[in-house]
Amino acid sequence: MTKQALGIGTTADDGSGDSLRAGGTKINENFDEIYTLMGDGSDLSSGISATASVVTLTAPSIGGVVAGTQTSATITTLATTTVNGTTLNGGTLALAAGSITDSSGAITFVNENLVTTGTFGSGAITGSSTISGTTITASTAFAPDASGGADIGTAALEFGDVYVADDKYVQFGSNQDVLMGYDETTTDSLRIAATEGAGLAITLMADEGDDAGDEWKLNIADGGTMTLGNDIASAGTYVTHLTITPNSTVASSTMAYAGSITAAGNTLPAGPRAGKTAMLSVRASPTAYCRYRTAPG
Repeated sequence: MTKQALGIGTTADDGSGDSLRAGGTKINENFDEIYTLMGDGSDLSSGISATASVVTLTAPSIGGVVAGTQTSATITTLATTTVNGTTLNGGTLALAAGSITDSSGAITFVNENLVTTGTFGSGAITGSSTISGTTITASTAFAPDASGGADIGTAALEFGDVYVADDKYVQFGSNQDVLMGYDETTTDSLRIAATEGAGLAITLMADEGDDAGDEWKLNIADGGTMTLGNDIASAGTYVTHLTITPNSTVASSTMAYAGSITAAGNTLPAGPRAGKTAMLSVRASPTAYCRYRTAPG
C-alpha cells in the first residue's frame, strides 16, 4: 500500500482538508501496514533495534530475496535466526535445502566450523588449516599445489595401509622413470619397470650408505644383462662383482664372477692357472661336495 498522507487543507481551518474520521482512517491503515510488515499485525517484533549504521534483529525470521550488490555487509547472529528456511544459530550455518552461491568472488569463513552431512561440492578449496573427514573421495586425482609441493603424511602422522588396484602403479620420478605395482594381466607378479628403452637400477643401502661397502647396486640393462656391484673400494663408486648374461639358448647363458667362488668349503680361484681352464663341479647329494680341476685350455 502507498503511504496515505493526511489532507490538512490549504490554510488553517479552511475546511478543505480531511475530516477527522477520514484522517483517522488513513492513520490506522498506515499503522496497520507497518505492524503487519514488521510484526504480527498486532505487535511489532521486539527484537528490532537500530543505530545510525547497524540494524539489529534478535531471533527474526527473514524471508524473500536480498537484491542488489552487497559491497560491505555482515549478518551477525546472536541467537537462532531463520533466513528463508535456513537456520543461523549463534555462529552455525545449517542449510536445510538450497545452496550458498557467490558468482563473482569468494565466500570466507573466519574462525568458524563448516559441517555437512551431505555431499560437499566445490571448484576449489583453499586455506591454511586442516580439512578433516572420514573418507575423502577423488574422482580424478588427489594432487599437490605444485610438483613435489606436498607430502603424504608426516614424520609424526604416518598413513596406514595403502591399497593399489590390479595393473595400477606407483610411479617414481618427475618423468615417471620407474613404476612399481602388481601386474595382474600380463605377468601375474609384482612389476618394477623402467621407462621404454631405459635400464633399471636399484641400490640397496645399509646404514644409509654412509660407509664404503654399505651399498649394493643391481643393474638390468636394456637387453637383459644383469650386474651386481658394490662400493667397498670407494663409497658411491660401484665395481661389478657378478654379471649374468642371458641367451635365447639357455645353455649359452653365462654367469661371470669377478672374485673367487666358494662352494661346500672349497674355493675356485678368481683366475685360471697358467695355460689351464678352471672347471667347477658341485654335487648336492648324496653327500654335498665341491671340486675343481683344470682342463686343457
